[in-house]
Amino acid sequence: MEYEISNRLSGVHGSMIRELFKLGASKDIISFGGGNPSAETFPCKEIEEIAAKGLGGNPVSLLQYGLSEGYTPLRDTMKKYLEKKEGFDFENNELFIVSGGQQCADLTTKALVNLYEAPVATIQEKLKLNRVASVGIIAAAGCVVSLVIQGIVSGWKDAEVVGDQ
Repeated sequence: MEYEISNRLSGVHGSMIRELFKLGASKDIISFGGGNPSAETFPCKEIEEIAAKGLGGNPVSLLQYGLSEGYTPLRDTMKKYLEKKEGFDFENNELFIVSGGQQCADLTTKALVNLYEAPVATIQEKLKLNRVASVGIIAAAGCVVSLVIQGIVSGWKDAEVVGDQ
């Protein structure tokens, strides 16, 4: 049986990001790019010891996904520390232990930003409409924009990345 690659991929030569990572892997280059730390800085022996201890004790809990808010014993310890040293009040507040910058940015944005609140409030005020009608207008505008923008951006993912040729 003969297989064909889709036309979308016929002109694609590679990812510019992939090419940059190849350059960053060179011993002659010091990369300051995110996600590509210097291998010499990895505490391999310490990580090996910690992993062996964790996998030897309770491997299932180590390998499973945990709570979104973080490992409970660590959260409790950090709360006690922050209450004592920094005077934080956790009676009416909460502490999250995140697993990386992406999760932190996502949770912070979700906590602080109501994406459509300002446009809805503006429509309510300027057009003297109730909330339901204002939300409907925002939803309709979002649909129109998504349909219009689809034609503009659909070719972007199919664009050829030009490398060294």
